[in-house]
This record gives sequence, C-alpha cells and structure tokens, in this order.
Amino acid sequence: MKEIVAPAHLEPCDLLRGAQTVICYFIPFSEEVVCSNIKGSFSSREWGVAYLETNNLIEDLNQNLKKELSKLGAGAALIPATHNFNEETLLSNWSHRHVAFMAGLGNLGINNMLITEKGCCGRIGSVVTTLELPP
Repeated sequence: MKEIVAPAHLEPCDLLRGAQTVICYFIPFSEEVVCSNIKGSFSSREWGVAYLETNNLIEDLNQNLKKELSKLGAGAALIPATHNFNEETLLSNWSHRHVAFMAGLGNLGINNMLITEKGCCGRIGSVVTTLELPP
C-alpha cells in the first residue's frame, strides 16, 4: 500500500496491534441516484444526500461490527468513511478503495475507481480486526 497508494498509507497493524483481518464492503447507490447525477456539471442533490446518508450508515455498520467482534473477544479499529486524508497533500492515509481491491471486491478501472459487481457508484467501508477470518 505504501508503494501503490502513498508512502504514508497505514498498514492494518498501524491501526490495531495484532491485526489479522480487514473486513471490507461496498454499498451501491440506487439506479435512481446514479442516473440523477448524469445531467449537468455538478453532483445532483440526490447524490449528495446519498453520499451523506451512506457515510452515516457506514459509521453505524462499523460500530455494530465492532460490538459484535468484541463479543467474540476480538479488537477492532474503525476508519471513517471519508475525510481521513492529509489536508496538505490531499492523500488518504487509509484507502478504502485500494483495501477493497486487495480484498477482491472489484477491479480498479481506467478512472482508478473500484468497479464491483454492483458498479462503481456507492461507498466503501472497512474495519480492521484482530479476529482471523478466512478470505
């Protein structure tokens, strides 16, 4: 990751001592939201609302995952869905997109977006855990 994304990109063990697994998931936007964003040169209101609501959903999902992992005796580190970048370099220290690519959730397209089975319009979440899970 330090070579592919940025030298300051964190490794799972930088976020959580004893890290064993990174759980990644993709939440696709509805076709309605995707199509609303086609016209014009600015993002649609629907896209903006979906972006904010999905970020909140990711935060809630990650909190619930952490709680469930804790019940199994595992630790978890949560990474915000967005705004986890260096404000000077504008580079993220944790790329959900690249982590999801490494996890096999999709391929990186010519535009460097993650293209999943459900498309590329949506949001990605990830959680680092000490629980060892099979791929």
